[in-house]
Amino acid sequence: MVRWTVRSLFLALLCFSLTGSLAAQDEPSSEEQALVLFERARDAYRDGGFQRSVFLLEEAIRLHDVPPLHYNLALALQELGRWERAKAEYELFLELEPDSDQRTRVEARIAVLEANLTRLAEAEAATVEPEPEVEPVEPEPPEPPRSPSAVPWIVFGAGAAAAGVGAVFAILAGSSIDEARDAPDHASAVGPAADASDRATVANVLLIAGGAVAAAGLVWAIVDRGRSRVDATVGLGTIGLRGSF
Repeated sequence: MVRWTVRSLFLALLCFSLTGSLAAQDEPSSEEQALVLFERARDAYRDGGFQRSVFLLEEAIRLHDVPPLHYNLALALQELGRWERAKAEYELFLELEPDSDQRTRVEARIAVLEANLTRLAEAEAATVEPEPEVEPVEPEPPEPPRSPSAVPWIVFGAGAAAAGVGAVFAILAGSSIDEARDAPDHASAVGPAADASDRATVANVLLIAGGAVAAAGLVWAIVDRGRSRVDATVGLGTIGLRGSF
């Protein structure tokens, strides 16, 4: 609140009070009561009690409506963030006192409030999302019955065949080991021993991989027969199954 409003209000109320009779001095007039309320509202405003200031100014306006009270009411409302009503009180002040020397300042305040109200409206509009249209969901047609696939058995056969080849290499590795043991000297045993090592390595790889593939194929075939959806992953020495029964 600014000083000029206090002086203006005081002078306005003083003019009204001087017209009263001396007999009425014992009871304060409405103008005097309005001045007391204004002073209390001014103190509340300076102490940060903006809501109380609004209440006191509204009471003062009810008793004696003069333009400075609307200006100060707009100030308190603006501090409370009640921008729509503050703007209306500023505009009413200019309407009641069009030649005020504070007109430029008041018009600037109105422009700020209008900009704030516009931004607030845009922000609220941006946060309101239209409700999505819900399309009717048609039930999916049941899956047609199907015959068990032959692929799992092919996988099983391939794994079994690989394991069989591994068994053959294991037998050959055993023969090479016997040949190395029966060699008359170390030089003669080197070649059969190397063959035995290579054949044993191949045998182990084929037995492990072939067994894993055969097991995966067998599990796949069993699951496939039950119309289950299962994914089988096969690696060297590993079997992985994913799905639901």
